[in-house]
Amino acid sequence: RDNIGIAQWSEGNNSDKEPIYGPFLEKQGKNNVTVSPWESGTFEGDYCGETYTEKRIVAFSFMKQTIGQTLVEVKHTQQLRREGDDRCIVQIKME
Repeated sequence: RDNIGIAQWSEGNNSDKEPIYGPFLEKQGKNNVTVSPWESGTFEGDYCGETYTEKRIVAFSFMKQTIGQTLVEVKHTQQLRREGDDRCIVQIKME
């Protein structure tokens, strides 16, 4: 089942694919980037009630320029489910 869902979002976990999301965030100037491995199970979307089969946590920080500089710490949960071999539904919840 190495399809679009896991191959493109794998970060190299259980796949021969190179990490994508973590390096992308780092190239965008994000610091302290962590992308946890996908956890399998049954997970429900908080606001949509839909069911997902995998989830991971992504965290990073960056300096935001306002009147001065402010450290912004971001954490979000990504959940996904695959439908067949060609469809991947992803939900991202910001915290």
